[in-house]
Amino acid sequence: MKKRIIFLIFISLFLTMKNVSAGTLSWKNATQLSSNTFEFYLEASDLNLNYVSGIWEIENGKIIDITMNDGWINKTGNNNTFYYVHDGIKSGNYKIATIKIELVADGKTKINQIDMGSNKCLKDSYANYFSPSGTIINEQDYKKVCLSNDASLKNLILSDGTLSPSFQSNITNYTTTVSYQVNQLRYTPILNNQKAKIISKNSCDLQVGSNQCEILIEAENGDRKTYTITVLRENETANPSLSNDASLKSLIIHDGILFPNFEPSNETYSTIVGFDIESLTWNATPNHEKAKIISENHCSLVVGENVCKIIVEAEDKSQKTYMIYVTRESEKTNETINNDTSIRDLTIENGILTEEFDPKQKEYTIEIDESVKTITLKYTMNANNISYTIPVVIDKNNLSYDLVITSLNNQHKNQYHFNFVVKQKEENNPPSDSEPNPPINNEDEIDNPQTGILLNKKTILSLLLLLIIASICLKKKNIINKI
Repeated sequence: MKKRIIFLIFISLFLTMKNVSAGTLSWKNATQLSSNTFEFYLEASDLNLNYVSGIWEIENGKIIDITMNDGWINKTGNNNTFYYVHDGIKSGNYKIATIKIELVADGKTKINQIDMGSNKCLKDSYANYFSPSGTIINEQDYKKVCLSNDASLKNLILSDGTLSPSFQSNITNYTTTVSYQVNQLRYTPILNNQKAKIISKNSCDLQVGSNQCEILIEAENGDRKTYTITVLRENETANPSLSNDASLKSLIIHDGILFPNFEPSNETYSTIVGFDIESLTWNATPNHEKAKIISENHCSLVVGENVCKIIVEAEDKSQKTYMIYVTRESEKTNETINNDTSIRDLTIENGILTEEFDPKQKEYTIEIDESVKTITLKYTMNANNISYTIPVVIDKNNLSYDLVITSLNNQHKNQYHFNFVVKQKEENNPPSDSEPNPPINNEDEIDNPQTGILLNKKTILSLLLLLIIASICLKKKNIINKI
């Protein structure tokens, strides 16, 4: 009767937990030597080991012989609880032991409670630390001699500041300086030996002034090493002023065409989209690396006029808002759209169009006062009879503006060019002495240029009458004197 044989294959997951290389330990290749005697091989594939221990579980049978291979040593004889060691770490593919088992009836065998790995100290070489079965006798001495005492760091990375001097494993004291706004220093210690462990926190709270941050590492054998960072946190007055740059470096809309072309100093734009565009989406990039956009990157649209806002927050929390005036076409307009990009009924706010608007004329002059910073163009499209409003920021270094109109199918463009003329302020000079006297306001009043006395007609007649009477009286007096 053939005996049923059971063997186990240990996969890499188990081996990883034992800190050995990925591979397999197998109990296989059974050979029947006689009616009730079998030979098995304990083999390793792609493993780095210097000890293996476990239990042979045999049902209806017993071990009758164990032969060790490839330099492996049997420390427990033919006992079911086994402990095999190797003088030095064995790597690659190799046979550890050949086991002969006697089975009767329905005999079974398997390996259980496997432990394997590679230690600094070979268990079979130090009788002071291990029993014949591999159990540690003097744990304190074992840790001191057999386990690693490496509690050093391979590297140390800070969240802020720069280590001085540059990091070296054998240097344990460092300094760094951080700005006032850094109230906590975080660090990433990288162990030199993976069996060591970091037993301190990975951050250090900072007060203004000098701070001591310590990183404590414990080696595999329990030895400890401390790395110290002296951190100088600057006071508030030493902190440079925060940036107030809340401008955009770029602005790209996903539908429509931005009017005018994007300029960081211009905060007002407009565009036209078809009826099928229910939301305008854009990509906006802040100009300053520490500025951020605190509004959404899209704007829901209703048919007609819409205002989409892009809010940028500077490092100092000041804000700037860019606005896009979006006209969403009606469904009817969208269906009947054509390629006519001409306009009519052009009017100007905060400026004067010096000539009458003619759709066929492409260049115009607009007069503006010195104080005007923005004008508004209002016009109606011939194609769809819809009116649009375009704000234009006056650039005193470039006194011109091009209104470019593109059909929704992007097949046709029309351009109107406007030149701005800035009117100079008129000076209010007082009238000179040579200027004529102001006009007479009353027909009955006469201004005497010699005396500056303003007389009316009645006064003049009364004076003439008095003169006549005086003249008559004077003549009578002369006649009397002659008599």
